[in-house]
Amino acid sequence: MSEFKIGTILLVFVLYSLLPIYTSWKASNNPMNSVYTLNRSLVFDGEFITLYKSNGEEAKLSLDNIPKAKKIADCLMIYTSSVSAIFIPDSAFESEADMLRMISVLKEKNLLK
Repeated sequence: MSEFKIGTILLVFVLYSLLPIYTSWKASNNPMNSVYTLNRSLVFDGEFITLYKSNGEEAKLSLDNIPKAKKIADCLMIYTSSVSAIFIPDSAFESEADMLRMISVLKEKNLLK
């Protein structure tokens, strides 16, 4: 009887341990979540930040509509609303001059704190 209990406990433990793997696999294969895995590119032209997605969509964000921006460690965090933001890693810029140009424009508009 005790071997049955031990076997049952081990089976439950193994199945419970595999649950996070199954959950993440299921979420990654859900078509509704595919938008999060698209390649994106940003173009900054001085007045607008244009976001291009690999599925052909594009969105333009005016600097006038940005509430604030922050420089955090190795990325630039640009708020699009009070609760959502775009994170741009320093490595995403083609050169350091491009990054400094964007930072200076954000500082001129008093967006970068």
